[in-house]
Amino acid sequence: MQDNFYRAFEDKHRGSREVIKERLTVYLPFIEPFKNIYSTEELKVLDLGCGRGEWIELVSENAFIGLGVDIDDGMLQACKILNLNVIHSDALEFLQKSQDESFVAVSGFHIAEHLPFDMLQNLVKEALRVLKPGGLLILETPNPENIMVATTNFWLDPTHIRPLPPLLLLFLTEYYGFAKSKILRLQEDKNIRNPEFASLLQVLYSSSPDYAIIAQKHANSEITALFDEVFSKEYGVTLENLSEKFQNRILNIENKSIESENRITEAESKIVEAFTLLEKFQNRILNIENKSIESENRITEAESKIVEAFTLLEKFQNRILNIENKSIESENRITEAESKIVEAFTLYNSLLNSKPWKITYPLRLLGRFARWFKTGAIAWITFTPESRPRLVTRKTITKTKEYLNKKPKLKSFVKLCLKPFPGLQDRPKKAEDVNNGASFYDENLTEIENPDLGPTARKIYNDLKNAIEEEKNKCA
Repeated sequence: MQDNFYRAFEDKHRGSREVIKERLTVYLPFIEPFKNIYSTEELKVLDLGCGRGEWIELVSENAFIGLGVDIDDGMLQACKILNLNVIHSDALEFLQKSQDESFVAVSGFHIAEHLPFDMLQNLVKEALRVLKPGGLLILETPNPENIMVATTNFWLDPTHIRPLPPLLLLFLTEYYGFAKSKILRLQEDKNIRNPEFASLLQVLYSSSPDYAIIAQKHANSEITALFDEVFSKEYGVTLENLSEKFQNRILNIENKSIESENRITEAESKIVEAFTLLEKFQNRILNIENKSIESENRITEAESKIVEAFTLLEKFQNRILNIENKSIESENRITEAESKIVEAFTLYNSLLNSKPWKITYPLRLLGRFARWFKTGAIAWITFTPESRPRLVTRKTITKTKEYLNKKPKLKSFVKLCLKPFPGLQDRPKKAEDVNNGASFYDENLTEIENPDLGPTARKIYNDLKNAIEEEKNKCA
């Protein structure tokens, strides 16, 4: 390339010098064992197509003797500025001129994709020849497993011929006699190395964009054993690995989808159950509301009854007040009656103690005798039921009946004798009825039977009663 085009292109698209040196440190563990195998003068590393010399600089900093070969003067100028050991030469021609077993490592970073395949074959064969026993061939190239690299980024460099699949370079080194070879996938995003799942974009773009074939020349087991550890490690991310992670992600999504469906089904059943319970609660609430309405109606009815009861109570209270008023009025009337009785008793006593009453006492006795004599005389003459002959006859008949009742046999004989005279049979009964009736003069008719009087009125009543009895006794 002319006018330093390719150097400017690499500066823009490959990355800065510091970035490239950082990426190349991954190879240091592979060449480090040579320090225990060969002398310092023998630790020679040949870098084919050295470019800006990042690898030559890095190995030189780590006690190796670096030598770079390139045909681009612009690239070599950058190396010379850093006083790096570089030669302007064709890579394959330089290898062909080199002595057998003269280098511990031969490297070519991003040159394989620039070479025709037959030239690449010769380069591999010549590299095997110039390497010391156990020496390493390092070929780094864009990784066509990365779909973005294979379809776009690889063709960004106009000097690229064709992508080289990892298995092709692996077979190439094994075919031409290298003892063992290993694929190192490189420069992938560090965040993609360990995640459990991968997205579709990561499958398309995130597998390792570069890879390297590290092939080791035959050597005794003591030498090769020093490289077992670094050769046993796995490097980078493959397209298969990302595809598997993506598949796992799909399966996980499907499982989660199934789980979600199951959870949705369960949630739906719970929702149905919840609605059933809600309906039950609603029915209970309606029942409670109905009972509440019924209770309110009962309360309203009770309130109306309470109002009615209070109305009745008020009426009873009014009646009680009326009764109390009447009672007070009755007490007043009783008090007035008692006062009148006292007044009458006082008048009665004054009358009894008065002189006219005492003077007229013989006249009253004479008048009473005249009335008695008149009544008796008329009764004797008319033979009335109240006359003495009839009273004596009735008493005699009654006593005779009582006697006959005590003598059953005599009573039966008398009844037998009186049977022809029905009128005489009824006479004892009529006499008994007359005797049971009121007499001409019944002293008890003038008495008041247990009057309901107050203490004062009762005392007055008793005094009057006693006074009348005394007066009767006097008259008798």
